[in-house]
Amino acid sequence: MTSLYWPPYAGSSLEAQGANIAVATAAFKAVGVELEVTFFPWARTLGLARSSASEYSGYLPEYYDPKRAQEFYFSDEIGSGPLGFVTAHDDQFQWSGSSGLDWQALASFRIGTVRGYVNTPEFDAAVERGDIAVEAVESDTRNLVKLLYRRLDAAVMDENVMRYLSRTEDGLKQHQASFRMVQPYLDQKPLYACFKRTNVGKLWRDWFNEGLRRIDVQAVFNEALNSNLK
Repeated sequence: MTSLYWPPYAGSSLEAQGANIAVATAAFKAVGVELEVTFFPWARTLGLARSSASEYSGYLPEYYDPKRAQEFYFSDEIGSGPLGFVTAHDDQFQWSGSSGLDWQALASFRIGTVRGYVNTPEFDAAVERGDIAVEAVESDTRNLVKLLYRRLDAAVMDENVMRYLSRTEDGLKQHQASFRMVQPYLDQKPLYACFKRTNVGKLWRDWFNEGLRRIDVQAVFNEALNSNLK
């Protein structure tokens, strides 16, 4: 399968290759299958997973997206993460939650996203309608740098990703205390593995789900997550 560098959930240099890869490895092992994951930039991760000519059966991790569900089989849940707005401590960005909120109230803020990432259906729909103008870049790291230089008011990001990157990335480590998550979160987002929408892909998905039922998904996920966030 393919994946991307998205710590602490996935990455070749992470403990157990990340929390989601740890779950996937354990699930496949439970049904007698050895998982091999190759890591690429996000666009290539998706491209290889889509390609009928590639050797890859699918990719992970992923948030659920109805559009992607038309081309991939989604597994059962392999963990979850808190998604929300990250900003700098002294910024004035305000967020009261999506329930009853006029999304256009965010139009005056400079909000960063990562190109190609799924966020929440409500947020992504507001962006598509033009209620929110976002600045899309290639990585979460880039958005944290832009926050430091006041080129963004907020960025949409998973809190665990923010915690890991701000603690480990050169240029961010000395500013770790500058970042905060704005409450409430946008969502607690489940994470999944995705398999090609073919007969073989469906078979792999079904075996994988059987493996998930044979392990304690949350325990495996939490152990690897905590190891990578120490």
